[in-house]
Amino acid sequence: MDVGLSVVTNRPQLFRYDVSYTAEVRERMIKQDYTADFGLEWLYGIPDRFILLFAWINGLREDYYEGEVDSDIVFRVEEQIKNERVGQNLHTATDSDPVFRIRRLVVQECWRQVVYIFLYMALCGASAADPRVDKAFSIFMRLIRETKPARNPDAFLFIPMLACGVAARNEKDRETFKQRILAVRECSVPGIVGNGGVHVLQDIWARTDLEGRPAIWADFSISYKRVVGI
Repeated sequence: MDVGLSVVTNRPQLFRYDVSYTAEVRERMIKQDYTADFGLEWLYGIPDRFILLFAWINGLREDYYEGEVDSDIVFRVEEQIKNERVGQNLHTATDSDPVFRIRRLVVQECWRQVVYIFLYMALCGASAADPRVDKAFSIFMRLIRETKPARNPDAFLFIPMLACGVAARNEKDRETFKQRILAVRECSVPGIVGNGGVHVLQDIWARTDLEGRPAIWADFSISYKRVVGI
């Protein structure tokens, strides 16, 4: 939860985590994914291995605070994101409906694109107009548009939509985010994270449009303070 809140609010983590990712740890996590219906993947749809990547990137943000990030480090993170396999536990899903399994795979792949966007915007300081960000965002939107709006998968997609909504630059994409997030029952209630997050995104979009520039990750901090007061 600490890592996730740090990502979507641009706030520092409460702790710095040991994200040592040896082959043994990787194998254990993959086996856990095969056999268990618990953890953040079960609750939010995000594979636990992506949580480790978010924590790793956050640690690097502290190491390279206001400094230029070593390109070799960025390449290592990119390779780790690219090589993480998703959908490995779909054959263990209790629901035998193939549509359910496809939706689950879409959610996991969407999270991969969020990790890419977080890497480039939060760590490297890229804007929403950066070609690397645009590529990841385009893949994310294609996955969203090719998935029919419904509680499943949107109840698992609203957090990644809140995270990468900062990279939305045209009205069609922004309206898609707004409609699909607010269609989730929990997000339609004022004062709830999803509902407040939509207002934060709208503030980012309006402010950056007024200033005539693409958004950057730091805009999250400004808009959360303006909208939510934190």
